[in-house]
Amino acid sequence: MLTTPLIQTVTLSRQAVDSPEPYDAVQCNIDFVNLLIGEYFKAGELPADSLLSYYVDYYLSQVNNGGFAQFIYNSGLDDEINDWIAQGLQKMGAVRHVALFAQSLKRVREMPEDKLQTFFNSEFFGQNHERDALNESNEAFYALEDEEDLDEINGRWLRSLPNLKIVDEADFAKSDAAVEIVKIINVGYAKGGVVLRAEKDEEGDAYYPSAKDVVGPKILATRKLFEDRATESRCLTKRMTTARPRP
Repeated sequence: MLTTPLIQTVTLSRQAVDSPEPYDAVQCNIDFVNLLIGEYFKAGELPADSLLSYYVDYYLSQVNNGGFAQFIYNSGLDDEINDWIAQGLQKMGAVRHVALFAQSLKRVREMPEDKLQTFFNSEFFGQNHERDALNESNEAFYALEDEEDLDEINGRWLRSLPNLKIVDEADFAKSDAAVEIVKIINVGYAKGGVVLRAEKDEEGDAYYPSAKDVVGPKILATRKLFEDRATESRCLTKRMTTARPRP
């Protein structure tokens, strides 16, 4: 069931948005969702569009890895996940994928209850008649991927969202520039540079990410060069020398 999320914006790094590879935007969104989940955000608090992309990619990776049967086996025929996928495909404009997904789910739901339970209780690999029956749509899926490439569609859709927020790579967990001051310096040298901060909801105890504009000149005093080359490249360095104090 889709609800009004606490966070409204989809967040991607500048590097992912500018990349010529469509999947870079998809992977960046996955990293963002996993980062928030790691900070104990619940699904209903996350950006709806982020989750739509996230679960469409989950569906694609499962089918590519082990067929439609593997997707059903690993997701447990979860209605909420299926809802995210169906709506995601629809919003992305993957019209034929929408129809094929619905057709494949219909085949699962028409399977006798005892056979479906046998499928979930059995080993996925090896001889498995129920698995083979559920995989009947695999060839149609793979053929459709040649015409409606979900990686390309997903990435293009993410980059076109009106609620997209673009941040520097430093604000993602995988960045080498993890220190807070380094993040501010790295993105604060050019117009539009923002960093993410958690702010408390004035009407409750919930926290939500907020983008802060940090562009502007900064004066820093350090005893050594920055280890992060990106940070050092954004600085005009004045090396001080020792001297006797004047009388």
